[in-house]
Amino acid sequence: MNKFKSKNWNNVELDFYWFYGKGEFLQPDGNNIIVDEFTVRPIDKGIQGTYTFQVLENDNEAKILSQTRDEGNGVKGMNICEAMLPELHRYYKKNIISSSKSAPVIPEESRVKKMTAVYEQLEKTGLVKYDNIRDIFVYPNHVS
Repeated sequence: MNKFKSKNWNNVELDFYWFYGKGEFLQPDGNNIIVDEFTVRPIDKGIQGTYTFQVLENDNEAKILSQTRDEGNGVKGMNICEAMLPELHRYYKKNIISSSKSAPVIPEESRVKKMTAVYEQLEKTGLVKYDNIRDIFVYPNHVS
């Protein structure tokens, strides 16, 4: 089982596990893109919540196309993105990048305002680096 710990803003720590599968990144023309899907859940079955990453890998990097979570308290405000970036990097052994807001490469690719704020906070802590040309955040903290 792939496990990690993460803390929320109140310093409450929970144990999580993640598993890998395949999913579809939906496209308006119906030609959906097959992506890697990583589902994160609290290990304690009494704590509800699911967080999902959809990732598209290419030769040089792996791009997070989508991040979604349900309303379960177990994943709300638990800094799952911050904790999963190193996990994804270990899995792919290459740079992990965010979606782009202003320079999309994949149709329907976007980065919502709330995720931009999360990545900007991670940039302040030095975990990620912003690539201004591509409008993406890169983990680990270097631009390739």
